[in-house]
Amino acid sequence: MSALTSAEELLGDVEDTAARARCEVAAAWNVAGLELDVRCGDQALFEALHAYLGSHTDRPTGGRPDVEMTFVADDALAGRLEEAAVRLADPAPAMISYCSTEKGRLPVEHWRAGETVLLRTVKTPTWLLADAAYTRLTFVVGEGYPAAPTVHKDLALLILHVLQRTLEVRGQLQVHASAVVVDGRAVLFSGPKRSGKTTCFLDAIVRTGATPLSVDKVHLAEDPATGGLRVFGIPTRLRVLAGTLQKYPGSWDTFIPEEYQGVDEERLWRGESDSKVTVPLTSLRAITGADFEISAPLGMIVLPDVARGRDPLLREVTDPAEVAALMRPNLYTPDNPEEDWWSGIGEHLAADLRARAEAFLTGVGSRVPILRLEGAERIDHLLQDAWRRLAAVPAAVSDS
Repeated sequence: MSALTSAEELLGDVEDTAARARCEVAAAWNVAGLELDVRCGDQALFEALHAYLGSHTDRPTGGRPDVEMTFVADDALAGRLEEAAVRLADPAPAMISYCSTEKGRLPVEHWRAGETVLLRTVKTPTWLLADAAYTRLTFVVGEGYPAAPTVHKDLALLILHVLQRTLEVRGQLQVHASAVVVDGRAVLFSGPKRSGKTTCFLDAIVRTGATPLSVDKVHLAEDPATGGLRVFGIPTRLRVLAGTLQKYPGSWDTFIPEEYQGVDEERLWRGESDSKVTVPLTSLRAITGADFEISAPLGMIVLPDVARGRDPLLREVTDPAEVAALMRPNLYTPDNPEEDWWSGIGEHLAADLRARAEAFLTGVGSRVPILRLEGAERIDHLLQDAWRRLAAVPAAVSDS
């Protein structure tokens, strides 16, 4: 028997054993149109999972699940996966968090054994055993893992990878954007890091009454009912500079690190890495009183360039070449330099996603208004102007 064959058999045995493991909690969720069937063998692990996905889950339709997810905290199973990995060839490295510059990045090693994919996170030993189509997933961690402080971050990033990949296989396009809902339509704030997406997102929900949809990434899908584009929110961590939170009085102060409380505005706006804090989505709900929308038809795209010392400006972008130049870096394809999971995990999707992205760039300017927002002052006033422009566009136009 070859090493590969024995490893495949061992992986299959591990999967069967995990499927028979005691199930403490079971749930059915719909996330971004995906029906998820969830089985979890540990209550603490389930609570961490729910804290991450709960804000973006819709009621299931009752149909057959698209993805079956089993979560097991078991030292013996984790050890058997380690044994299987030793029998396989050297692993291929990849980065699945789409973030090569921040502390939140998640490097992984991955193997292929026949029709089975095996992933192991490098920072903390978390295993993902999946079929080639990512429809049957088994997450295995050690018994002490649920109590570790990294569980919410690392498990969240691994699940995010699964959701993103599965949605992309189904024809969706992922965009680096925060999003809110205004009068029933989605407004995207799309741009690179430090462009002001989060600032616009918070100003929109705190100062203009918009409803949150997604804090950092969205998926776009063709809506067969209308022929337009539908925006789905994706659960991601809300990472925000202390200088941004300083703008909003009240409960936000509790998230500002002590060393940044009461400092001058210049330091708050430097963007030092340790001044960027995480606001749990559950806390966002508690502070704003607003639940996340699950999805909405695309109504407008705002491209922020929030920078101090610049006069506030809101202008419409109508030149297709300018639209493409501004939007292309924000579409997740193999050409986006911040992701490298294409180095083996998703390479077969590359050509299709490039074509999908170019088709979107070619036609989006004729489907919805695209605005450029500049400056760092009076952002809420600029957004109110944007809402007035959105209201002037008939829904039938922006949804078609």
